[in-house]
Amino acid sequence: MVAVGSDTPQMLAVYIGLMDADFEVTGPPELLVQLERLSTRYARAARPHP
Repeated sequence: MVAVGSDTPQMLAVYIGLMDADFEVTGPPELLVQLERLSTRYARAARPHP
C-alpha cells in the first residue's frame, strides 16, 4: 500500500495515471469521481474516428 497526496483530486488522478502500473483506489470519493472522468475522456479519445 502506498499513501499519496496532492493539492486537488484532479491533480492526484493525473499523477496516479502517469505511473506505469495498475492500481486500486480506496478513497476518497472525490478522487474516484476524477478517475472516472479521466477514464471516460481517455476511452472516448481512443475510439476510432471516421
